[in-house]
Amino acid sequence: MVTVLVYFFFAWQQRVSYDITTNLDPHTHTLTAVENLTYYNNSPAILETLYFHLYPNAFHDRNTVFAREIKKIGDYKFDRAPKKDRGYIRIDGVRSAERAVRYEINETIMRLMLDQPLLP
Repeated sequence: MVTVLVYFFFAWQQRVSYDITTNLDPHTHTLTAVENLTYYNNSPAILETLYFHLYPNAFHDRNTVFAREIKKIGDYKFDRAPKKDRGYIRIDGVRSAERAVRYEINETIMRLMLDQPLLP
């Protein structure tokens, strides 16, 4: 006889609302954007730091983790790609309630250090 235990956990999901205004410049191959983000903390924890993925930064140059790893497996397409075919996200600043928010970017991860904790 086999007994199978199934556990159900109460789950929650964070909620984020985005309002993004963009401008595409085909001559310079750039997209400029201003994003207003509303983050709803549905977790039971107080948040002092928020993390965001900046996936396009994996394609910034030949020194990213992505570039080095893909080269290791023998795929040289990205390594040989001209600079114009690479991309990334540049963050010029982050504000909350009209105040600057400290942030750090490590390749594809942006860490925001909130000056006021975000309550559940």
